[in-house]
Amino acid sequence: MRAVLVVFAFALVCSGCPRTDPPPDRMGGMPCTTNAECNPDRTCGAMALCITGLCETGHTLIVACPGMGERP
Repeated sequence: MRAVLVVFAFALVCSGCPRTDPPPDRMGGMPCTTNAECNPDRTCGAMALCITGLCETGHTLIVACPGMGERP
């Protein structure tokens, strides 16, 4: 019985936490904390998004510009 407990304890110690893969490296992009930092001097049009601390130009948000697309 004691041998079974020792083997069980050894198995628990050896199993540890499951291994997780690190997030993929993202190349490029300015460091940021807000979307405004990714779009200096811009308030409308295709806006780059700040995703997990980096400006991502591949992910954009379209913000309507004032006066654009209005019907008379």
